[in-house]
Amino acid sequence: KEKIFKRFYTESLRDLYAIKHRAIILNQLVDIVTLYTHLRGNDKYRDSMIALEKFINDARAYFNELSNLKLYTLIEYAYSAIAILLKYGIMVFCVPSYDVLRPWKWTLLLHELGHAAFIVRKDDFIKKFRDKILPILRELAPTSLKEEGVARYLRTWEQNWLKELISDLYGVAIGGPAYTYTFMIEVFEDNPARYAFTHPSLDSRIYVQLKCLEKMELGKLVSGVKELWFTHRSNVLVRELGYPFPQKVLEELVSVFLDMVGRLVFPDISDKVVELRLQLNQGRVPAGTPLFLILALALSDNRRNRAIQGKVLEAIVADQ
Repeated sequence: KEKIFKRFYTESLRDLYAIKHRAIILNQLVDIVTLYTHLRGNDKYRDSMIALEKFINDARAYFNELSNLKLYTLIEYAYSAIAILLKYGIMVFCVPSYDVLRPWKWTLLLHELGHAAFIVRKDDFIKKFRDKILPILRELAPTSLKEEGVARYLRTWEQNWLKELISDLYGVAIGGPAYTYTFMIEVFEDNPARYAFTHPSLDSRIYVQLKCLEKMELGKLVSGVKELWFTHRSNVLVRELGYPFPQKVLEELVSVFLDMVGRLVFPDISDKVVELRLQLNQGRVPAGTPLFLILALALSDNRRNRAIQGKVLEAIVADQ
């Protein structure tokens, strides 16, 4: 009887925690929808939200994994992807309120779209991780690290770090250097070597992005981004890449990603993005698809120009 009671107690506790977690997320969604409804009453924010929805739906066309999902955008305190409604074919993407009127920052949403793509193909990615990457992590584990420490790193890799790095690679595959540049600007204040249970180190995230960009052979577009990062990194006196993010593992991860997704998107659209960037640098806002315009704006010298940002939003809203 005691064993039956303990098992019942454990299962009940687990179920209660799951219910609590769902309740918290649903409560957050209610708060988000309330804020979203309020902002939609403001003409400026309403147009921005229309442009944001167009950008999301334009970008999703380049993610084969998302073709059967309904995508919605809301305002929150941070960029995020909410999958609580995924079983109904719905993903919700959130943008922080301070970036609603800064469309060049929306490039970061490619990471969140990458999260959705990872969820759809999670089993495939996990299998590849176990076949290709896990053995290397075991092989390169420092002898000074206890067995339980190695096991903890391997578990965290599979449960958390893998999806973050894959989502970054999706961001680069679609957004190219525009994604990496925007990402770097967003994280420059953080310690590049620090990592947490939920996220890998910035060094590892930038490393896989730059390796993926090198495959694109885009010349100055990529060299400028690399120079920006290495200049910043050389001024930060913290240790370089090491376990649990050895370069050999990260390079294998990039290879696994490329094998699974096939052809990278950005090289095929780079000429158009560069053309739009040139016009934005000259103070002109040309017609273009939402994705192309946002990527061009992120790479433009006028990305922070409020007038240019406003005109980009107007162009996206007006585009039929």
